[in-house]
Amino acid sequence: MGVILNPRQQRVIELLQNRSPLGAVDMLGELGSVPRSTLNRDLQELVHQGMIKPLGEASARVYELVPEEERKNILERLVETKVDSGGGDDEPLVDVKVHDPITPFRKWLKKLLDNEGFEFSFKIRIRPLTTIAVAVAILGTGMSVNKIWDTVRATPVINRLPLPRATPVAEVWTETAMVGKVEWFESDRSYYLLREDSSEMVKIEAGAGVRLWEFTGQRVLVRGTVKTKADVINVEEMKVADE
Repeated sequence: MGVILNPRQQRVIELLQNRSPLGAVDMLGELGSVPRSTLNRDLQELVHQGMIKPLGEASARVYELVPEEERKNILERLVETKVDSGGGDDEPLVDVKVHDPITPFRKWLKKLLDNEGFEFSFKIRIRPLTTIAVAVAILGTGMSVNKIWDTVRATPVINRLPLPRATPVAEVWTETAMVGKVEWFESDRSYYLLREDSSEMVKIEAGAGVRLWEFTGQRVLVRGTVKTKADVINVEEMKVADE
């Protein structure tokens, strides 16, 4: 009776036939993408079947093939063995039976496929009074929706009139005369008039023929036009004021 090996176990036997002893790490390098846990399980099964034997401690364990003669002896212990008890019936003391697990599974699968399918059944009971009440409720809801829609359509739409925009107020220039002192400011490179009547500063914009630099630091009389805010004066005439 032979021992059935999976492809990984067969590959392990081939590796040990070519090079023995061999460790699990070296086997993983030859087997490719096989998990370490799967290889350990295969090695344990091969040891249990008497195909290989471990050598050394667990941290540095290696494996080698069991000699052919020794493997035959182990296989003979795994097959069915009969021992003569000395009586007339010749009953075995040890009776080992190996069953095929594939055949029961195939029978169960065939039975499952033969009975495949589902059956559904529905039972509907109609009550006349309940049906009439539901129909009346649906019709009433439909009439209410139609009435609301008619009301919405009949509501006049109010067009919003645009709000009037504020008209900007144009600045007005007014003729005036001022007395003050002319000063030059380097910060904005402009001339200013320090008014005597209000102690305010008014920026001077000189007209044609007015030489502001000649009046710097002097008390002058200025004639011209100012804007509404009176923060700029357009000078038309400037002369030294009388004391």
